Amino acid sequence: PPLGAHAKREGGNLTWSTRRPPRMAATATPAAAAPGTSVVEAEGGLPAVRMVAPNADTALVYLHGATVASAVIGGIERIFMSSSAVYNGAKALRGGIPVCAPQFGKPADGYEGMPQHGVCRISPWTFGGGAVDDAGTVVATFGLAAADVPEAQRASFPYAFGFTYVVRLGNGSIACELTVENAGSEAFRFQCLLHTYLRVPHISHARVLGLKGSRFFDKVANTADNLEERGAVTVTSEVDRVYSSVANDVCVSVVDPADPSAVRVMTVSKTATSTDAEGTTSALPVDVVVWNIWERAVDMADMQDDGFNFYVCVEPGVTSWTSVPAGGSVTLSQVIRAW
Repeated sequence: PPLGAHAKREGGNLTWSTRRPPRMAATATPAAAAPGTSVVEAEGGLPAVRMVAPNADTALVYLHGATVASAVIGGIERIFMSSSAVYNGAKALRGGIPVCAPQFGKPADGYEGMPQHGVCRISPWTFGGGAVDDAGTVVATFGLAAADVPEAQRASFPYAFGFTYVVRLGNGSIACELTVENAGSEAFRFQCLLHTYLRVPHISHARVLGLKGSRFFDKVANTADNLEERGAVTVTSEVDRVYSSVANDVCVSVVDPADPSAVRVMTVSKTATSTDAEGTTSALPVDVVVWNIWERAVDMADMQDDGFNFYVCVEPGVTSWTSVPAGGSVTLSQVIRAW
């Protein structure tokens, strides 16, 4: 396609247009907005937590799924939300940072009663409160107890569990930390992933860095143990790859189509740990999924037809089954720094 062009569906055919896509508009924080957190009524009348950092960065986190739906860092929106997302309190929000747990992908291996990507992203979370710390960040804490999960789905995950989700915003970054605790007497198997939609001015200007040398499973081609040889991964068609045990930070470099000389970067750092009942903590390998639905967006009712032009998903997670011991926990964290 021509540089800067984007795809659109016309008469059943995929064509390329050079019409300028929507710009990553700067979003100003209202002058009256003081640093801190507040509960607001958002799209569809759903409750959400508005976060305002001392440096005027802002974020919005829906209690439905504890989904981060906005992160304005340095005056620029960094998170993609579909303009066709459904805000009915039942369906997962399309875009943002959905929390995928206790399993990633289609339900299997004993979790067949679970929905796609688990129950966390479609359950009602509780806002535990917020604060502004001495480091210049605003912190919001969310919780999900077993009793908050629909009974039919809890039957597939019949354990004494509790989730805590902490979101920190400020100083040019947003950090998300998910912890599951096992309060029961038996271990359970667990996967988790932060399905992060990073907003880009246009997918043709996006490069994903930091994956060279990693092995990956290509879910589109259904081939395993592939080697990533590119220093800069581009998205020019549907992509769904699970990169295994990625030690590096992963960066998304984008160019503003209005100013090709202006490069913006979003860096994703990630960690995962397992802690046993005695408090001993060990590191877990973190995988990274790179995903873009591409032209199949037309088949998704909650994604605008050309939406794939404006995001790339970089999703850190523990995608191999890990055991959460009785009295223990697993924590997955990501930090997105943007400039």
